Amino acid sequence: MEKKIENWEKEFDKMALKDNEDYYDEIDDDDYKELKSFIRQLLKQEKEKLIHDHEILINTIIDTKNREIKKLKGRGQN
Repeated sequence: MEKKIENWEKEFDKMALKDNEDYYDEIDDDDYKELKSFIRQLLKQEKEKLIHDHEILINTIIDTKNREIKKLKGRGQN
């Protein structure tokens, strides 16, 4: 995972230097680092949200399957 973070940061740096040379000259390094930190935090939040949503989906599937199994077992006993 750490390697992916480094990759997006390198791409971000390249874009800032290539596409926004004038803008990059106007912002100081602290602002630039703060922006990268903000993006990093957003990515982390999105990752946590995806993990949470995935857990909910898996639990829903498991619960549904368990109810189906219970129904089938109940029918077999009657």
